[in-house]
Amino acid sequence: MTAWVVAAAGLWLLACGGGSETTGGGGSTSSAGGAGSSTGGATGQGGGSSGVGGFHATGGGNAQGGGEGCLTSEAAAEESPLDLIVLLDRSASMAGPVWNGSVAALTTFFQSPGGASVSAGLEFFPPSGSEPQCQPSSYNPIAVPVADLATSSATLVSAVQSQSPAGAETPTWAALYGTLQFATNYQEQNADHVV
Repeated sequence: MTAWVVAAAGLWLLACGGGSETTGGGGSTSSAGGAGSSTGGATGQGGGSSGVGGFHATGGGNAQGGGEGCLTSEAAAEESPLDLIVLLDRSASMAGPVWNGSVAALTTFFQSPGGASVSAGLEFFPPSGSEPQCQPSSYNPIAVPVADLATSSATLVSAVQSQSPAGAETPTWAALYGTLQFATNYQEQNADHVV
């Protein structure tokens, strides 16, 4: 799609320019249809138009760069472990299809996350015990610690399937804030992970 947009913009500039030379703030451009160049550092062949800043788009796709001095080093992309923290509302308003669908979706995901190096942890709100519902500290640490799904999916599946939507309140702020505090601390302790 980007190539199509550049080509359309080039045709528009060519139609508006009528073969004349235009000078802009970033360099000169030429749209005569044969060869074009820009003083910004890149040239190309094939009848396109050039834009301010040294980028020259051509219809032929054979642009030649002049920016050899721009690249000073290389870096290989590395996959980072992904750690998900799921916060599940177990209040009474979730009863029925919403709860059943949520449990089914989480069960399916925990059993087959679709990628390597994926871990997950789990928290529920409101808490099922006697902990205060509206205190962020009730949600930090989380109920089911972050663990690799390849080896610990059964623990997460069991935890989510053992819950029911029976909570009387929906303490969203406290649950989000407490879980966010946990996630922030967890990220600091696992700097090479994406949390």
